[in-house]
Amino acid sequence: MINIYTDGSYHRSSGRCGYGYVILDEHDNIIHEAKGEVKDLFFTKHWNVGGEVAAVLEALKVCVTEGFKEVTIYHDYNGIGYWGSGKWRANTPLTKYYKDWVNQLTSIQNMKINWQWIKGHSGKKWNEYVDKLAQEAIK
Repeated sequence: MINIYTDGSYHRSSGRCGYGYVILDEHDNIIHEAKGEVKDLFFTKHWNVGGEVAAVLEALKVCVTEGFKEVTIYHDYNGIGYWGSGKWRANTPLTKYYKDWVNQLTSIQNMKINWQWIKGHSGKKWNEYVDKLAQEAIK
């Protein structure tokens, strides 16, 4: 089982949006990690979720490349799992894009995605790690 921790960050005064993620194997070893600044207006105009969504999409691109067929995504923003699983209706262009992208992965690529909400800033090792990555990306 592959575990993915994702997070996004937004710096209101600068308008910068970042993401971070880590992909772990079943033994909690890092397979891949990344952080980056999101510069695409399509994402950044949705400041509260743009980095969160970018983190998941970037991590899932790696999973497709690596051929991972089942993953658990840990996230601290409920919308990530609820839009991805279809529990919430996607209302904005970004959330519709995200939901469609995830649906294509699960149907066309036959990837099983398990969604796991984790409380942000709760001291959980990997959640804190990706939060730091996302913040570093926009400093």
